[in-house]
Amino acid sequence: MLPDNMRRTTVVAFVLAISAGGSLSARLLAQTDDEKNTARDFGKQGQEALDRGDAKTAEDRYHRAVSIFDSAKANVPPTLLLGYARGAAKNNHFIAADEAYNRIIRAGLPPGAPAAFVAALEAAKKEIEAVVPHIARVTINITGCDSPAVTLDGVNVPNVALGVQKPVDPGTHEVKASAAGCKASSASFTVSDGKEATTSIALEKEAVVVANPNPNPNPNPNPNPNPNPNPNPNPPADTGGGSGLRVAGFVTLGLGGAGLIVGAITGGIAIGQHGDIQKVCGGGTCPASEKDAVSSYQTMGTLSTIGFVAGGVLAAAGVIMILVAPSSKKTEKTAWITPVIGLGTVGVTGRF
Repeated sequence: MLPDNMRRTTVVAFVLAISAGGSLSARLLAQTDDEKNTARDFGKQGQEALDRGDAKTAEDRYHRAVSIFDSAKANVPPTLLLGYARGAAKNNHFIAADEAYNRIIRAGLPPGAPAAFVAALEAAKKEIEAVVPHIARVTINITGCDSPAVTLDGVNVPNVALGVQKPVDPGTHEVKASAAGCKASSASFTVSDGKEATTSIALEKEAVVVANPNPNPNPNPNPNPNPNPNPNPNPPADTGGGSGLRVAGFVTLGLGGAGLIVGAITGGIAIGQHGDIQKVCGGGTCPASEKDAVSSYQTMGTLSTIGFVAGGVLAAAGVIMILVAPSSKKTEKTAWITPVIGLGTVGVTGRF
């Protein structure tokens, strides 16, 4: 840092510098007289606060003076930036101090600059080396919702700075996050000089409430409910009677008729084959060429016998079930089952 006697003369040098001629002073005087007087007075107050060890007031007054120049888009005298950087560093605002020192270094000085400005530039180059190691780093992670709005100690943090390390002053800080359709949340963290920290916030989506487009305040939609759900106190009598047994009887009778038809068909085929075989095997001896014909005749005869026997049994069982089934009606009906079997017609009369 500059010697004490040089720090005490910083404001005086600044006043003399902005009063001097040349292009630099012309750029520095790009404010109204009132703004210049105000900035000059803030610079004096800041230096006096530094001299008595009041770093908080010094940082505030120097920052006000710098802001006047920045608002007028005029070059800030390096002496003011130097005072602001020193006050910020004493208050552990190392990021602000680092930026102020760098502004002095980046701007440089034109030829013929006042000696106080030259001294301020040299001091900035040396003092910044003591500030940088104090700057800490933090990684802020926000999950759960897209495009969150994040602040760090009330200052907006752009989304591109999330998930990566960013500079931060040592101490305790608060992070707040919010997003559309999500509940806002916050978290705090503490980081030491030159150290690194990580803080994470998991946002939760808000519950979606779907409004009923047609709310019904009456839970019972019928204003006059009938306490008796059955308007007829006398239930109808069972009219089913023996319908199940009759249905089974008809099905069985139908199967019997089908069996009789199969027996008749295969019997007719067997009779025809028998006549053909008799022509060839008239002497009681059949040649070997008729072996297949004889085998087919025997098969058809067997199938015909099975068809007649099974069909007759099923048909008889069906007739019995129909006759014994109880009836709920007094009407007498006649059912005719007339399967054509080639040899005649079978008629079945029953009461059901």
